[in-house]
Amino acid sequence: MLNGPARPMRIFVDNSVPAGLRRYLRHYQVATAPNQRWERLENGDLLKAVETAGFDVMITSDQNLEYQQNLSTSSYTFVEVPLPPKAPYDPPDE
Repeated sequence: MLNGPARPMRIFVDNSVPAGLRRYLRHYQVATAPNQRWERLENGDLLKAVETAGFDVMITSDQNLEYQQNLSTSSYTFVEVPLPPKAPYDPPDE
């Protein structure tokens, strides 16, 4: 049996994730780097900050992060949201 009300899941959404995804997470406590004043943190420092702040989930589109950092010791769930490849720029005919 749980004691008291359950706290909302805390989700950190990385800058690489399109802002529109956040509207699907409105039932959760969602934060971004600007919300946390973490705009200048990168990779390892950002991951440590997410863990220290007690987030339950980190959502990113950075496909290289799992190869650059050891995520197996994290206390939170790491979710990678793949983005479609960007189409090359094709300037309009004049």
